[in-house]
Amino acid sequence: MLLNRDWNYWKEAILHDLERVHPDVRKCVSRVDIMRLGHAMARPKVGAIFSAERRKLAKANGRILFANSDLSGFSIFEEAQYRGVNAAERVLDRVGGTEGGTH
Repeated sequence: MLLNRDWNYWKEAILHDLERVHPDVRKCVSRVDIMRLGHAMARPKVGAIFSAERRKLAKANGRILFANSDLSGFSIFEEAQYRGVNAAERVLDRVGGTEGGTH
């Protein structure tokens, strides 16, 4: 759908959606630029989620800590958020923060 619709379709869809909370949005807009960007996601192969390589990266404890959803084997927001918080807590523990999420 993203590629099959033209600029006018997307302009109207966006402005219509914004009008719900900003009724005068059309009076305020002088230009609309549309950029269509796709979002790539990892598609793990059989065995990737439980692979030794993925587990090793997830448990890395050196100077570089990985904090992305690919460490879980699939890309969803909740996994990315969990990995980011986990890495941040590990860094705080190293620099003198406290454990248990009370940093």
